[in-house]
Amino acid sequence: MERQSRVIDDSVIAEYVNRIGQNIVRNSDAKVPFTIKVLDTDEVNAFALPGGFFFVNTGLVLKADSESELAGVMAHEIAHVAARHGTKQATRGEMLNIASIPLIFMGGWAGYAFSTHPMTADWIKAAQAEIQKILVAKPDYVVDTSEFHDVKGRLAMMHSRRSAEDPGRPQLRRAPGSGRGTIDSPAGNQKPDEADRPTLKRRDQ
Repeated sequence: MERQSRVIDDSVIAEYVNRIGQNIVRNSDAKVPFTIKVLDTDEVNAFALPGGFFFVNTGLVLKADSESELAGVMAHEIAHVAARHGTKQATRGEMLNIASIPLIFMGGWAGYAFSTHPMTADWIKAAQAEIQKILVAKPDYVVDTSEFHDVKGRLAMMHSRRSAEDPGRPQLRRAPGSGRGTIDSPAGNQKPDEADRPTLKRRDQ
């Protein structure tokens, strides 16, 4: 994955996303340490692979409206690793080979996704039941932080700055001979409104 994608090396962004993820991991049933990295891609996605390798796309951070939205998606993917969905499927021989595992977490194999991503109404009902059993009710909850918005703004600035500096962007250029003082008309003989007009030349027969 790291060879095929660009990993964000900004220490502020990387540390923040890693901290959010590690807090979730510590409060999960995961039995492996997690390595969390941010991938520079506009796709709104995050995915975790067996073994605790977890990737969060910058598109997800920019699309999320709050820290809780970002954390919710990350928690969902961490749960896959905690439940060993990928390795269980591999053990059962339901995959062609180990290289196919990333397909599961990147939109592939719809049949597998129906078993680990139940219908919305069903998982909301199940999640609410688990919350009532596990979490103690509080008068209020932290659903957002200023740090999330600082990181999101930093990431947005990074993207816009890179776009402005991208030498590969198409640029409009003035065609040769279209400026003042063209070859066929001395600058002194041109009217102001004719200065930028292209000049036609008759080709010798």
